[in-house]
Amino acid sequence: MILPVSVLLWIEVGMRVPRNVAIVMGVITLVGIFGGASASAGFGPQSSKGSSAASPEVRKKLQVLYDKMGRLAKTKNVNGLVAVFTRTATPDFLYYDKQGYSKDRSEMAKDMKKQFQMVTSVATTTNKIVKIKPAKNGYNVTVKSVYDMKAKNPSTGKSMRIQGNSISIDTWVKTGSDLKLKQVEITRESYMIDGKKVD
Repeated sequence: MILPVSVLLWIEVGMRVPRNVAIVMGVITLVGIFGGASASAGFGPQSSKGSSAASPEVRKKLQVLYDKMGRLAKTKNVNGLVAVFTRTATPDFLYYDKQGYSKDRSEMAKDMKKQFQMVTSVATTTNKIVKIKPAKNGYNVTVKSVYDMKAKNPSTGKSMRIQGNSISIDTWVKTGSDLKLKQVEITRESYMIDGKKVD
């Protein structure tokens, strides 16, 4: 689930904000997929048996991690989400939105907390692996994310429904026997507030 700054500002001031000022402020996707400090057990170089191709086992275990996003997001356990994200992302982690704006690991952690101050409930949040391609020292994982949630408008006090979806390319790199998240790049996204598309 990805909540761009344009959506948050739309909620706060009751107007649409041009997409060229959109910098992603909160990404539950990045932290909800992690059940622990990193993806481990069978993800290291030895699991490929000399081949750089992603095995079915790698895909299955990564999908299990992505699936945990929904359960964690619905609990709104922001401290737990930030903790596992910080442990899983590499120190030089970067997040790129569709417009090319970037945020590092510490900025993302702060923005996750900010997002959860507005979100009141999460009806749906899913992350499904579309494909996995071998990359230098790891994998590029294409993921489709879909979310449906409610947030309180701080100006009016009214509840607002936010729906959206995105496609991202997540770069996982091998660190010993583990995989860690080095980069997330949003390649496509769309979202609506109360059924109205946000431009």
